[in-house]
Amino acid sequence: NARSGSLRVGIGDVAQVRAADGSWRPVVFTGRGQTLEFGSTVADGNPVLYVPSSAVNELAGFDGFTRVEARLVDYRPAAAATALDTIRAGLSEIDPSVIYNDIAELRPPTEWPGKEDFNRFVSLFWVIAGVSLLSAVVLVATTMATLVRDQTREIGIMKAVGGRGRTIARSFLTTALLLGGAATLIGIAVGMLLSNLLVIFLGGRFFGIDPRWQVSLLAIGLSVAVGLGVTALASLPALWRAARVPVREALESAGIEARYGTARIDRAVAGARFLPPLARFGLRNAARRKGRSLSTASLIAFAAGTAIAFGAVSLTFMTLSEQTENIEGGDIVVYNATSDNRQPLDTTARRIMENVAGVEAVQPFAESHVAVDGVDTWAWGLPADTIYGYKLVRGRWFSGGEAAGKARVAVIGKALASQTGLDVGDSVAVEDRTGLVRYQVIGVNDRMTNDGEGLFVPIDTLLDVNRLGQPGTFWVTGASHDETGIEQLNGRLVDALSAQGYGVGTALRHVQRAAERAHTRTIVAVIMALGLPLVAVGMIGLVGALTTNVLERRREIAILRSLGARSRQIRRIFRTEGLALALLGWLGGIGVGYVLGQVVLHFIGNAFHTSFALLFPLWPLGVALVTTLVVAVLVLQLPLRRACRLQAGEALRYE
Repeated sequence: NARSGSLRVGIGDVAQVRAADGSWRPVVFTGRGQTLEFGSTVADGNPVLYVPSSAVNELAGFDGFTRVEARLVDYRPAAAATALDTIRAGLSEIDPSVIYNDIAELRPPTEWPGKEDFNRFVSLFWVIAGVSLLSAVVLVATTMATLVRDQTREIGIMKAVGGRGRTIARSFLTTALLLGGAATLIGIAVGMLLSNLLVIFLGGRFFGIDPRWQVSLLAIGLSVAVGLGVTALASLPALWRAARVPVREALESAGIEARYGTARIDRAVAGARFLPPLARFGLRNAARRKGRSLSTASLIAFAAGTAIAFGAVSLTFMTLSEQTENIEGGDIVVYNATSDNRQPLDTTARRIMENVAGVEAVQPFAESHVAVDGVDTWAWGLPADTIYGYKLVRGRWFSGGEAAGKARVAVIGKALASQTGLDVGDSVAVEDRTGLVRYQVIGVNDRMTNDGEGLFVPIDTLLDVNRLGQPGTFWVTGASHDETGIEQLNGRLVDALSAQGYGVGTALRHVQRAAERAHTRTIVAVIMALGLPLVAVGMIGLVGALTTNVLERRREIAILRSLGARSRQIRRIFRTEGLALALLGWLGGIGVGYVLGQVVLHFIGNAFHTSFALLFPLWPLGVALVTTLVVAVLVLQLPLRRACRLQAGEALRYE
């Protein structure tokens, strides 16, 4: 509890805990523990205490247990089911009237609480890792292509004196592997640091645990193999070009396209009289080296596309989370909180709430933990005219007659339908806390309630199956939806029910929604943070291309300097070229972002056993454009500074 701050105590401290009879009992804290099962509870801000069973019985005012755990000798499904039946039969002999408060959970040795949610995080990381590898392939391929293109003249000289294609290719491959090996070592160090920090953050934020720092030898081995393997594979196109370029072409080109001026884009740049002369000069430089410019623009396109894709995916999930929260539970949830002999909520309590000023609607609600074909989920008991905003993709919602007749019909979530293969018209056996209950599937719901795995049945059916009698929970919608009005209505509801002898607790939905939005924003922040290195890759390519341009154009810069060009004019020429490449990259990034966003969302949808529609509005494209241009201006400062400091005499002597 120290992490959440909900219970600030230390070892040896004494705290007072309220018992069921209203009295206060002292509890001495002797240590600190953590488990995965209750870690998420602590992470949500609720204290968890580990105490002797006798202390729980004393505080609760009754003897016995609410839960029994057994370690199995044989974990095979048939043997586990037999053991479970034996346990149930033994408990029934002790008390035939017992009603279990939950379903039996069979957990194989490889399973642990929260594993499914953790695996969804892992699947997201695999997607990001895949995008990172793709980014690495693009960067290595364009870098090697530029390296070969800029050394075309040297390749021609080597071939002219008898050098073979395989020798030249081996030379470039050795260079690539040396660079890739050095980068891999740096990447391993940075990756181990970032991965441990990420696991520590996620473990504390979502699972309430403190993971230890670890170094994985398997991860290091895979990193070395992937780092060198990706470098070699991504270099193959450039190596093929280096080995096959003709000697005459290599000697004539010297890294510059000899046919400059014949292409339409060359003539368009030369004829753009509406642009200042220095701007046309910068565009001409970009058009002269089309191969390098396209390579640089492709890096920027991938970077901008990654930012657009991750932004679209994040926007999709934020919108989906907000929609899911808004369709559930009205404004206030009123539930039983009887720790004494006060009566539980019933139909009379519902009439009392309906008569409270400011109440627009009151709806009963029931929930039960169930298993459907091995999928653990929740059954929701709702009226036929529910305020829950379901969205059917197939079938129908249950009717008023079915609800009144306690018909065993069900609407299932789309993810549950995907996992189990169930569809409209199927009959399914659902394990409830009272045993197996058979329902007829009449519809499929597209909402992401319970991660799209919910089971929705008439409330009277669920109450009858679970032998509850009364719902015990109500959703209340207020006439006023502002937070102040809801909080005032909450006070009036509690006062009205307490005055009639009801023991109630309430939950304000806007508080829960704010917590859920914060939870979603945390996930989005993690996604965006992991995408930032990919965005940086494109800017690295831009810096490299412009720096190389400065080095190769020393003679041009010297001539311009000799003719009286000032530093700001030199800076304007190269800045125009850089911004033109950044703009071209952004245009290509729109298509890359849309495709990449669909791919990422597809893999995330597979993790949730459903599909999502990517939101791709126009305004993020404008944000990406401004960001790309601003970042381009910033990263251009180093090569521009170098170009402006170049002295004419030094450059001419170098040539």
